[in-house]
Amino acid sequence: MPKKVKEESKEKIKKILIPKDEISFDFFRSCGPGGQNVNKVSTGVRLRWNIKKSNFIDEKLKKKIENKYKTKITKHGELILESEEERSQFQNKKRVLEKLNLLIKSAAKEKRKRKLQTVCQKTKEERLKEKKKISLKKKMRQKVKPEEYV
Repeated sequence: MPKKVKEESKEKIKKILIPKDEISFDFFRSCGPGGQNVNKVSTGVRLRWNIKKSNFIDEKLKKKIENKYKTKITKHGELILESEEERSQFQNKKRVLEKLNLLIKSAAKEKRKRKLQTVCQKTKEERLKEKKKISLKKKMRQKVKPEEYV
């Protein structure tokens, strides 16, 4: 695949922005860093996005996301992501949006088809010679049976 095509496909993936009306945020008290502030302020962020009702992405991508991230999706088709690593609500919100973006990018990526490699005849012969050499070496280590003396 030419470099230009790769770059264009990467740019298309980067431009995925979900409309704000399709995403909702819940805030909760996180158990992450923050000292005494943890017990007072809701810094944890939970993102909810209903994939089934989304008009933004096509059906093919919806199915890919649903298959790849079954554990993060509820029965009603709602994708749930959380972040409570940072001290502030704003940073956690930013982190959750990054997670969502990465999730969509990874689902949108097309898997490369594996190319079967053919082994050349010379390599096959060398491998077989090496195997015979090793088997002979092991045979020489064995005890000699009385029938073999004759």
